[in-house]
This record gives sequence, structure tokens and C-alpha cells, in this order.
Amino acid sequence: FGVQSSLPKCYTDVEAKANPVFVRFKKELNYLIAPLKVEKISQKPEFLLKISDALFKVWNCYEGRLPHRSFVHQLIGAGDSLCTAKEYQLAKTHCYGRYLSSVGMLGKASTELKSYLSNVQDSDTFIYALRALIGDVLCTYHILEQNDPVTALASSLDSSMMALECLRVCSEEALKREPCYWLAHNSILLTY
Repeated sequence: FGVQSSLPKCYTDVEAKANPVFVRFKKELNYLIAPLKVEKISQKPEFLLKISDALFKVWNCYEGRLPHRSFVHQLIGAGDSLCTAKEYQLAKTHCYGRYLSSVGMLGKASTELKSYLSNVQDSDTFIYALRALIGDVLCTYHILEQNDPVTALASSLDSSMMALECLRVCSEEALKREPCYWLAHNSILLTY
């Protein structure tokens, strides 16, 4: 799980085929995520710890070397892939949480989320923010389900209510922008 550091410091060519940094980044990311799709391997705690450390190194190594949109697209896409592989803690911490933290939305109340989302002008940033919020809520739900299957703890109930509130805000904000209706649909499905 070594990260290559002999690449140029920054490469701003947005054409992925012509960008050797982006090609190397994708290769390393796929190398890390592909084994997680094999259930027997992903259940070993020491393996997950290695993957977690390697993901952290990959994100830190490539964040400043790639165009911001390409990096964020891959970050959110990696979170989606980790969710598909049922590695919710990795997705929440290393992908969705990293993005939400970078834009100052991690752990914010619903009124602050609503204010942030309603003030975002760029549609790509808006979509990435919604995808990260919805992914974070999905991961939170699955982690709560694993740790407290019958929601016996008061903290689990509080976390569930906050997650549902976040989904409500995401749905409301997505419905205000026509290209984002599919995100509202996903939010509503997750709510039920």
C-alpha cells in the first residue's frame, strides 16, 4: 500500500488520459478499493486498518496535485464504492467526512446546512455537497444498525433523528434545483 511520491508536484491538465498524475491516482485508488469487494478479506480488522492508513496517504498525496473538481469527484465516488462494499466506516471517515470537513459542513445543525446549501451557486459543488451529506447519513445509519440493531440506546435514537433531519434538508434543497431532483428522490427513498 505504498503511495508513489515521485510524480510532478501539480498537474492541471483536465484531460484524464493525458494526466499521468490522475492515471496513477486512479490506479492506486482502485488497488485499495478492489479487495474490499471480497467479503472474507474485508472482515479482517488489520486489513481494514492498512486500507484506512493507505487511503489517508493517497488523499493527502494527491489532493494538491489534481484539479479540485477531479479530486472531489473521485473522493465522493470512492465513498460510493466503499458503501457498495459495505465498508461504511471507511466511507464516512475517509470520503464523505473529509469532503464535508473541507467545506465546513461536518456535524452542522440542519439550519446551518440549509443556509450553506441555499447559498451555493455552483451546481457541481451543490451536487457534491448533497451526495456527501446523503452518503454520510447512509453510513451513519448502517453503523448505528451494526452497533445497536434495536435502537436501544438514547444516543442511537438521537443520531437517527439528526440523520433524518439532514435527509429532510437535503431533499428540500434538492427540490429547489431541477437538475438535482434525482438527489431528492434518493433522499426520500433513504428516509423510508
